Amino acid sequence: MRNLFLMLTALLVLAGCQTSEPSITPAILTAQGARLLTGQQITDLVSGRTIYGEFIIDYRRRRAGASWSEYYDPDGTYHYKDSVRPFRGRWTVEGDTICYFEQDAKGCSQVYRIGEMIYLLYVTADRFQGKVIARSTRILPGDPDQLKRIFMP
Repeated sequence: MRNLFLMLTALLVLAGCQTSEPSITPAILTAQGARLLTGQQITDLVSGRTIYGEFIIDYRRRRAGASWSEYYDPDGTYHYKDSVRPFRGRWTVEGDTICYFEQDAKGCSQVYRIGEMIYLLYVTADRFQGKVIARSTRILPGDPDQLKRIFMP
């Protein structure tokens, strides 16, 4: 009976150690050949383009695996759409990070690139800091889905 109790306790401890969120770290990205982009490289990559991506972890109200798209207008606005809601915000590059402003909230990420895929490592001080929150699935020139038109009067 004691052995059964110890075995069940060990299984419960192991189950508690498991996580539903995969952990992609900068070290893992670098080992896979990723490059950390500079501010100018980030600007050149996103300005005037639409990025399609997916969340790697559960991030705020979005679930891991959920897809999104956003058009980065060269004027500094971005137009975002996912299954939760569309919105418009502002983007800027500060140092070697891309920062997003929506209403009063600000969040910044470092950008890692492997081939044509980019990964966003959240650097703003909150519970997501240091986590890779999303990756791109493709990047296209312009605004092919006309995301900007969603917000036109």
